[in-house]
Amino acid sequence: MVAHSGELFGFDCLITLYPEMNIGIYTAGNGPGGEQSFIGHQLLHYIASDLLLGLEPWLTPQVIAIIDFWNYTLHSDLKQFF
Repeated sequence: MVAHSGELFGFDCLITLYPEMNIGIYTAGNGPGGEQSFIGHQLLHYIASDLLLGLEPWLTPQVIAIIDFWNYTLHSDLKQFF
């Protein structure tokens, strides 16, 4: 797996490539960017990667719902995993 992200003047993106499988994931966004945006891109890539690799996603809607993006903190129940 190879991944790279970038940000420039209100635009940001993340690309994740699986060369041995000839597949890739690309997300792009515009707005204030920063850490919030990067976390959002990562979450999408984690879910998509699991699905493309035939794995059961560990990042479920229930887990996502307890991540506090606006304050960049995790709910106390998740801190043990990070």
